[in-house]
Amino acid sequence: MRAMWVMEFLEGGTLRTAPWAIANASFKQQQGNKGVPEIQELPNRGHSLIIDSGWREGAAVALEFVKRFV
Repeated sequence: MRAMWVMEFLEGGTLRTAPWAIANASFKQQQGNKGVPEIQELPNRGHSLIIDSGWREGAAVALEFVKRFV
């Protein structure tokens, strides 16, 4: 039995080290989870989307996701 949790995959649109196909495959694996998996692409963002100069965009998306479950 799989654990239940909420999980959001944030993917940078310009990411080349782990492209959309990999993030989407991970997301699809979690769709059988009783929790709530979601996936979202952030265009024009790369591998360091949560630590580079535009980190607030990724943080805002993640925060909105968390707010729905708290």
